[in-house]
Amino acid sequence: MALRSIARKLPALGARSPPMGPRIGPVHALSPAAGSRLMSHGGSGTGGQVVYSDDDKTLAKQREEIKRMTAEFDQSMKDISKNLDDMDLAERRSKEDLANFHRRLDNMQKVVNVALIVLVPTSIMIFLSL
Repeated sequence: MALRSIARKLPALGARSPPMGPRIGPVHALSPAAGSRLMSHGGSGTGGQVVYSDDDKTLAKQREEIKRMTAEFDQSMKDISKNLDDMDLAERRSKEDLANFHRRLDNMQKVVNVALIVLVPTSIMIFLSL
């Protein structure tokens, strides 16, 4: 039943499409002021307004904003670079400290081995002589 009603609403194959409404006349472009107002009401996603204008004052503000953002970006990059250098230094020191610890551990192991080689036979000789 539903298919029959849908089929009735579809135009027949090869039939002319239904006549369209009256054609709209030529479209005129918006003035720069109206276009600027229209475009400035949308958001850019960052919360600020997007303004498209050829006004020198607006362009100067945009240039200043770009300069400020570029300076912030450059400062952030310097901070990141410094932090990465600090992390590399800390890692290098950590590796050096670990290597020093292993050297000391090896030296202690040698001392303990020598002490065992000398003390165990001496202890056995003393025990057997009793």
